[in-house]
Amino acid sequence: MEVKGKEEPQAAYELLKTGAVETRIGASAARGLTPFVGRRNSMTALMEAYGKARAGSGQVVGMVGEAGVGKSRLLLESRNRLPEGEFTYLEGRCIHYGGSMAYLPLLDIVRSFFDIKEGDRERIIKKKIVEKTAVLDPGLNRRVPSIQDLLSLKVDDEAYLRLEPQQRRERTFEAIRDLLIRKSQDTPVVLVIEDLHWIDKTFSSTGRNTPIPGGADPITTGSGWNNSP
Repeated sequence: MEVKGKEEPQAAYELLKTGAVETRIGASAARGLTPFVGRRNSMTALMEAYGKARAGSGQVVGMVGEAGVGKSRLLLESRNRLPEGEFTYLEGRCIHYGGSMAYLPLLDIVRSFFDIKEGDRERIIKKKIVEKTAVLDPGLNRRVPSIQDLLSLKVDDEAYLRLEPQQRRERTFEAIRDLLIRKSQDTPVVLVIEDLHWIDKTFSSTGRNTPIPGGADPITTGSGWNNSP
């Protein structure tokens, strides 16, 4: 097609559908990655953290480095080394313009947890939430309204709707906490949040103050952030 400012006709493309690749490292993997070398100490530390979590002692791992040093690649390689089918992997991402977008990494995590696909209708999403929660633990059904609210679904629970905004935020983090802890009792959970330096204020403040019940749970939490200003 003819384009203003170009002497030669330019090829035009039509976007047909959303692809499976969602991240830069995913796109790189699809094209083919270079051999992974070095980083032995870092890989050992990640594998040890997973081993401790698998044994029942939850771990938190922070990955700090300049942009482009390979934090996402290290996460990818460590995930590929874990026994297939033995763990639950959930990942949330922060973005540089998402500082005012509340719960952004939680949305990724919740959609993955409940296997919510792009284009799923509200009725289907609600069905997935209710059914998976009931299978995981019927005692967690009281957390369903918080999950529905987080995903901007219609909430029918009148008692929940009467809560103050701060109470709703607290219930949201408590719901995620309870779901992950209960899931970790069935299989180790690897929870990853990328680019934590762009975290939104709601997540940072409320999430930090959400109490964790006593007891050991096999959850490994990994976070990556840049150490540049």
